[in-house]
Amino acid sequence: MGSDLQLTGLASGFDWKPVVEQLIELEAIPKARLQSEKSANESKISDLGLLKSQLDTLNGAAKTLQSEDLYEARKVGMDSTDASIITASASAGALTGNYSVEIVSLGSQTEMSSKNRVPGGLGASLNTGKKLNELPLQTAITTGTFTIAGKTLSIDSLDVTLQSIIDEINTSVGGVAGVNPEGDTTGITFEYDSSTDKMIVDGGELSVDALNSVPILGSPTDTSNFLQSLRLLNRATVLQDADYDATNVAISLWGSGNATTNPELKSWLHLTDSDETLTSSDSRIYAAYDYDSDGEPNLFKRKDGGNQFNAASTYASGVSVYKNGFTYLAQVATPTVAWTNTMGNASGTTEATFNTKNWKLMKDLEAKRVGNDGTGTTRTDFTAALNAGDHPPVTASGNASPTGDANYIKQGDIVKGATDSYFRAIRDRTESAENFGTLAGGLWTIQNSNSSGAWNQNVGGTGKFRPNKIYADGHLYEAKTGGGATYFGSNNGFVQHGGVTGQVNFTQNDLVVGNNGDTNVNKKAYRAAAAWDTIATLPGATAAQTTKWANTNYVQADDSNFYQATANWNNVTTHNATTNYDPASAATKFVHTNAGTTNYYEAMAKWSAVTDYTNAADIDAVYDGTDHFIFHTGQNQFYSSKLDIGSIGAIAEKTSYNTTGTMAQKFATEGSGAATKYYKAKSGWDNVSAFAEATTNLTGITSGVYKKLSTNGSPGANNRFYKSLVDLDAINSNAWANTANHTANSVAKNGSQFWKAKLVTADAATPTFNSTVTSAQVRPITTGQRVVDATNGVVYSATSALQAVNNTNHSAASSYNANDIVATADNRFWEAQSNITASATYNSANGGGYANGSFVEESSVKYKLTATYNGEVAGGASATSTAVGQFVKVNGGNYFKSTVNNANSDPAGGGGEWTDTGQSTLAGLAGASEMVSDATKAFDPTLGSNSYWTEVTTIKTPSTDSGNTYWNVVSDATNLAENSYWTEVTADITLSGQDGSPATNTYWSDVTSALSTLSSDTEDFWDEVTNDVTLSSALSAGGSNDYWDEVSSTLTNLNNGTWWADARATIQGGGANSGLADKANTTYWTNVTSTVNDLTSNTTWWTDVTTELTDRGNGGFSNWWTEIAHADGQANFDANYFQQIKPEMGVLINTGASGAVNANVHDHTLWAEMGNLAAFAGTDTKFGTHDTGEDAYKASSVAAWNNGTTYVTNNVVSGSDGNYYRFKAGGTSTQDPVSITQTSWDLVIKAGDFANTRYGATTTATNDAQAALGFQYADTYMWRQKGIPVPGSGTGWADYWEKLQETVIQSSQMLGTIDMTVSLASSNFSTALTGLASGLGNFFIGEGEGAVRIDYDANNDTVSNLVNRVNASEANVHMYYDPVSDRFVIRNKDAGAVGITLHESTSWDALGANSGAGNILSSMGLAAPGTIGTTYNSNNHATYKNGTYVKLSGVGGDPDTYWQALQDTISEGPSTASTQWRQVIPGVGRAMSSELGRNSTVKVNGGDLVYSSKTTFTEAEHGYKGITFDIAQAEVGNKANFVVARDSTRAKAAVEKFVEEFNDAQDYINSLTSVTNDGENVSAGKFSSNIEISRLGSQLRKVVFGDSVPHSESGTTSDGSNLIINKDRDNTLYPGDGLNQALVSIASSLNFSSNNNDYIVKILNHNGTGNPAYYKYTDTGNDSTYATGDWTATDPAYSSFRLSNIGLDFGTGSDRMLIKNSALLLQELESNPDKVKALFTQTAATVYDANTLSSRNYQGISEAVDEFISAFLSGDSDSGYKGAYNTHIESVRSQNKRIDEKIEDMERYLEQREKTLSDGFMRMEEMQSQLNTQLQTLQNSFSKK
Repeated sequence: MGSDLQLTGLASGFDWKPVVEQLIELEAIPKARLQSEKSANESKISDLGLLKSQLDTLNGAAKTLQSEDLYEARKVGMDSTDASIITASASAGALTGNYSVEIVSLGSQTEMSSKNRVPGGLGASLNTGKKLNELPLQTAITTGTFTIAGKTLSIDSLDVTLQSIIDEINTSVGGVAGVNPEGDTTGITFEYDSSTDKMIVDGGELSVDALNSVPILGSPTDTSNFLQSLRLLNRATVLQDADYDATNVAISLWGSGNATTNPELKSWLHLTDSDETLTSSDSRIYAAYDYDSDGEPNLFKRKDGGNQFNAASTYASGVSVYKNGFTYLAQVATPTVAWTNTMGNASGTTEATFNTKNWKLMKDLEAKRVGNDGTGTTRTDFTAALNAGDHPPVTASGNASPTGDANYIKQGDIVKGATDSYFRAIRDRTESAENFGTLAGGLWTIQNSNSSGAWNQNVGGTGKFRPNKIYADGHLYEAKTGGGATYFGSNNGFVQHGGVTGQVNFTQNDLVVGNNGDTNVNKKAYRAAAAWDTIATLPGATAAQTTKWANTNYVQADDSNFYQATANWNNVTTHNATTNYDPASAATKFVHTNAGTTNYYEAMAKWSAVTDYTNAADIDAVYDGTDHFIFHTGQNQFYSSKLDIGSIGAIAEKTSYNTTGTMAQKFATEGSGAATKYYKAKSGWDNVSAFAEATTNLTGITSGVYKKLSTNGSPGANNRFYKSLVDLDAINSNAWANTANHTANSVAKNGSQFWKAKLVTADAATPTFNSTVTSAQVRPITTGQRVVDATNGVVYSATSALQAVNNTNHSAASSYNANDIVATADNRFWEAQSNITASATYNSANGGGYANGSFVEESSVKYKLTATYNGEVAGGASATSTAVGQFVKVNGGNYFKSTVNNANSDPAGGGGEWTDTGQSTLAGLAGASEMVSDATKAFDPTLGSNSYWTEVTTIKTPSTDSGNTYWNVVSDATNLAENSYWTEVTADITLSGQDGSPATNTYWSDVTSALSTLSSDTEDFWDEVTNDVTLSSALSAGGSNDYWDEVSSTLTNLNNGTWWADARATIQGGGANSGLADKANTTYWTNVTSTVNDLTSNTTWWTDVTTELTDRGNGGFSNWWTEIAHADGQANFDANYFQQIKPEMGVLINTGASGAVNANVHDHTLWAEMGNLAAFAGTDTKFGTHDTGEDAYKASSVAAWNNGTTYVTNNVVSGSDGNYYRFKAGGTSTQDPVSITQTSWDLVIKAGDFANTRYGATTTATNDAQAALGFQYADTYMWRQKGIPVPGSGTGWADYWEKLQETVIQSSQMLGTIDMTVSLASSNFSTALTGLASGLGNFFIGEGEGAVRIDYDANNDTVSNLVNRVNASEANVHMYYDPVSDRFVIRNKDAGAVGITLHESTSWDALGANSGAGNILSSMGLAAPGTIGTTYNSNNHATYKNGTYVKLSGVGGDPDTYWQALQDTISEGPSTASTQWRQVIPGVGRAMSSELGRNSTVKVNGGDLVYSSKTTFTEAEHGYKGITFDIAQAEVGNKANFVVARDSTRAKAAVEKFVEEFNDAQDYINSLTSVTNDGENVSAGKFSSNIEISRLGSQLRKVVFGDSVPHSESGTTSDGSNLIINKDRDNTLYPGDGLNQALVSIASSLNFSSNNNDYIVKILNHNGTGNPAYYKYTDTGNDSTYATGDWTATDPAYSSFRLSNIGLDFGTGSDRMLIKNSALLLQELESNPDKVKALFTQTAATVYDANTLSSRNYQGISEAVDEFISAFLSGDSDSGYKGAYNTHIESVRSQNKRIDEKIEDMERYLEQREKTLSDGFMRMEEMQSQLNTQLQTLQNSFSKK
């Protein structure tokens, strides 16, 4: 239960709640008065808003009069004849006068045709199974007769198929198929060729020689166009299959003669066989075969299938190739994997490519290698065997075969590398070598005995010794003499060491063996360490000390002993140019230099002033630019400061900087310590100007302007910096108007105020209207959507009732109640005048009948029952009715009407209770006005004179909707006040009321912080100079920047006495070189001879190299020795001992340790060349003759090599050694294949070896010889013969055979055309539509930004749809389809030589968004295909026909280009110079030069030719300002004339509109201020007591009436002069009369008389003074001469051109303006337009007035009205005056604000008052309750007793 629920009076029985409510109601009376007062104020605000709207409308009308074009408007006149030739128009200011136009030529349009791109047409081929009337032919077939060779046939129905007609023509008669008028054996048959889309008429020739006779078709008596529709009457002929001429016996008959047995396996050559030289007359290229079993063999020619065998090509398994007339099938694929060094294992890859040839592995190398062949221990590889000690490389290990573990490797053995590859031994692997497995007896003893003969005991003549070769385990090594001086390089070797007292000064890397007498070291070897190279020679006592000795330096003295320098040398340092020396420190003040004779110096005291500089933290006030030095510790350079950088201070907010002031004004820092950064002010600071708070004139403040604020408010806001974020200048110019549709967030200026639109004023789809809303506007509007009346400045929002109407579309099937409102399809609105129910289909037998008022339908006509129908009764049966006038139907016949109440009898019985209507239908009843009436109009509101519906007009005229039924006035939208539509942003825009905090808003950004945040510098006001100031980058020697000089060279010059002094005496004690060189002086030197000769423990001087010298497992072993006779892998084997087993490997020659390789002869026994293919031609040496010797595989045997025989490439012979060899290209036949020096024969098969190969069972070879023949003829491992198909039959026969042909009649063009009425996908295009997603595609007309996109749906759009879409687009083109020519055409709508571009490319357009989809343009023949895959080949010219597209591959990095053939006979390649080709772009169509249109040409007023790309000629073409004419309807040679004259009707209408708006404003002002007294009551307008508004009407009148005193400089003023001249003629007078000659000349020239009296001449420059003067003429009576008295000086007669001069005036005692003389207004606009224009438009000016001799203002009416209304509405921003309107609005709003505050106070008081009263009554209730409880307790106690 809610907390507010109170049940009053429960205890007391007194309901006090109403008492409290009445008391509060009495006390609330003042609140009601306040609310009433507020409501009255809001009404005033609304009235003021309407006043503003009226004034704005008036001002708008006044501003219209400011248009100069208004007074310079033109009209064009011409007679009807001229108007039939041209149309013309003239814009404002056009030159008036007469114009003549002669038409010289008419323009034509550019026209692109698909015929120029697809000459053969576009339609797909016919379907002969379709009916004749369904065929997509250009001309539909008609019924009737047609004639073939004199025989007549007929078509009786078009519902038969084309195939049935063909079958009828081809019917066999007498065993001959077809029409056979001669009755011989040759019938004429019809055949449709779908591949060419043409009908063929075959005359039945049997021989190639009979190609001169074709049938004659047609007859003048034909009544069917069958032959014409099929384009057969043009007698176009083609060739068709030819028959065999039996006389040509040289041609082989398939399956007979020499080709009887297995003809498919014979050699059948083709003409282009590259191995043969053949002509078209060579019988071997032909075959004859009766493939169609018609008893006559047909001629076939063997076809080049393009698959002639090429040894360099790659073939897949199953691919067939041609060679020597045979066809072969690949049994395996040509290897595609390149040979790698890991191949050789039969379980891996056994076929590979190498050096462009193909190879197969003949033997499993893995099974054949030593270490895996079953002999000895199985090893993973050869290296593993050697590691195990197998195969010692010495002769003593034996040469057993096969090779065992203990045997050396011999020639021919196969081994496997540790990392990859298989190898074959070239020679026996044996050498003389020292076994380094043991070093017993010491190295000196071993070499001295030289037991193996493997030592060199005098290396390079140096007396040093070393081994030549060694072996360890099974590995063999030789000394690495090229390994560098560290090892055995540079003739290095061993010597015996001399012991601990030795005085030999060794060099680094010298090698020694331990002294033979010292058993600790005699089995070891050592290398001298680098320390030996540091021992220097100690100079004599008097020599210069160029070396600065340091602690641990070693020297050899003149006694040959070795000494070390002591630590005392450390106090002397080498002079360093990058050290900041301290003269106070003994450890740092002495330096040494090795230059000159003075080698020691001491730093002077000036060094004490050089401070170390690390980073910006070190900069302080000392850095003042006056002789200040620093040492940069990071750069090791010395600098001297130039500027007072110490005075640069930290950046300060709200401080202005500049580029020309002091260091503190030009620079600032940011950060502290090492992070301090320095910045220099940029020019942006110089452009910051002041801005005073609340400034409303924002002229010139565009976006991005910087201002420094001065404010009258918070001092903290002073000097803050602001940047304009938007174009405030544009806002400043955007005046608010209540008739405009202001967009959301736009800002408008009203006087000195700025208002921002919270919402768009009107948000309907069509937001504006003028008085009346259109139907199209109303229908989509939903509840709350707004429209603005742009004429009256009122905004309306749609009510829910309007949306309900919009959502209720009238339906004839629906029911409606009276007053329901619906919308109809014509966008009108209707109100039901009575109930209308959905009509039911009328059934007279309906059991319940129909009630009065029901709606029914019979025979498609709707009726309304006007009486009750009780149903149908059977004949003779009684019918009942309850009242007079009810109806029944009797037995399906007539209707009867009751004449009495409660009738109950047979209606047809004549009892008097019923009367027969004589009608049996509802139509009859309606016609007789009985029971029903025609209710058709009830279901269609739009029918006229409709009693059921009334049209609702207030929906379209919101101003008439006084009840707000459909429209609500949204006054806030046109009321500049804080409401839901507007918010004032004046303070934001003018930066009013700023405090000290940042105040960024929509219009200004507070950049105070940004300008003082140097690191980010988002406003670009600072240049960071930290690098220069803080020396972040070192300056070059002697270099400088704006702040520093680099002075290192000055401070580091030891000869500069300011900084350095000679210190030899100080350091050396007693004089130069005193004592420092004395080796006996232990202060400086220590004897270390025994130390440097200690081999065992002094690693500083010696390195033990014994292990790395002798242990092959040591990482340093390879530095001493190079392994030989090894085979680790392809990258690491000894080619002197092994050859890698690979394709093209050489054959082995010689034997044993002398074994070698003949690299010029390839050995095919391990890797053999594969895939060779050649056939054997037989005994006649010719292929294709089918003699018994022809063989697809090989010859029958291999001949032995014969020195007298000449061999050719690939010939195979047997050698004397039993092996088989193949002759090489370029070989010498006289070289014996078995010679070890021959270079002409490759080894292919070794004797007896074929059975050991891996491929014995996979070829047709059975022995060595046959296997060898596979290298000359066919490698049957890869190739097996394949039979070719029978000519003319079997699968794929056409790939092998070409039929010969004969002459037949053929349709002269393709027959299929495009169907315009079905979907694009079904329109019979020969090129199928592709590249579409869900059938949707698009293309573009044009390219780039100007392109027009055309979309289509291939599944739903027809060709007609697409053509119409193109024609309705903005592409300015017209497209059509020509079915007769089967072509599409697209034409420019405008004439002229202007190209057309179409494209559907996905990527060609420079604008990436213009991406096409689909190929409709290509299918229509208007663009090149998107993909052009045929590459141009000069050998294929015969195949290129008109329309063929090819790709021309680019050369040298140039891009590919694309071309289309322009003719059928091509004789040259594509190029821009060729007339046989044109360049194209895939997916793009462009107009050809031959398709371009022509320009139109005319002559204007007999001048030169004028050109236009259109039929329209404008000023741009002919040069006549403002004149435009069009010659579209003219013919060449026509001439036409027209006149251009002034048109003042527009100006007249504008003046009249101004008068209308002026009076409307005056009427509204009068309604606000008038006081009416009808004798009884006095009523006053709401502002009758307001002086400013009361005077507004009269002030407006005064403004428009203007100043009646003429102003001499105003354009409305005349000075009375009749003629104006520039100057006098130097005041030269006639003798004696003093008359000005200029005036005399005027009077004389014009023949003045007394009729010209008072004629005034104005002289602009009188007597050279520059001042004007006026003279008046008065005739003195002497007509023969002009006397002095004829001209007298006079004053100007100033007069003003005013409203009365144009027929306007004000009514007497009225502020309304009247048009008193409309004709005068038009007259002045025609004859005096400048004066009228000045009257309204001249700009205000205050200048000297010669009429009043004072400085006065003049101004046009329009400007004056604008100035006055603006001041009234908005005031003056400069003075701060807000205007009367704003002042009143603000005053009323302030009153309402105070009223709101009072109401709030009152409501708080009433709330508290109600609570106080309620609380009091509640306490009373509580007390009463307590009393009741006590009383009850007392009573209870009495009852118990």
